[in-house]
Amino acid sequence: MLLDLDGFKYVNDTFGHDIGDLLLIEVAKRLTNAVGEKGFVARWGGDEFTVLQMNIENKGKVTSLKDRIKDVIAEPIIIEGHTLFISASIGVSFSLEDGDTVETLIKNADAAMYREKKQAEIRDEVKTEN
Repeated sequence: MLLDLDGFKYVNDTFGHDIGDLLLIEVAKRLTNAVGEKGFVARWGGDEFTVLQMNIENKGKVTSLKDRIKDVIAEPIIIEGHTLFISASIGVSFSLEDGDTVETLIKNADAAMYREKKQAEIRDEVKTEN
């Protein structure tokens, strides 16, 4: 999985990079707890994280994990008296099905993440027009 935080730029621009850094630390903790011992979480850069899982029983388990991650990220985060709300766009790729190298898997997860992000933007535009 490749995960990008939606709303992170707003937090940095509004509250400063120190608050943004503390937000990233809290997100990393939440991700690690959500993934548990069966996976590995790493900051990819900026406001992006990778989640690696092995020996997945089926795609439904991945969908459940993805939903769990979105839920824990969406919970309010309180940092230095500020209640922050962010969300996450998550792209997934599967070994062998979507590629057989780390580079290809990350590239495909990245593409899936940006498709999800674009769909969310379109949904938000439709909501504001109604």
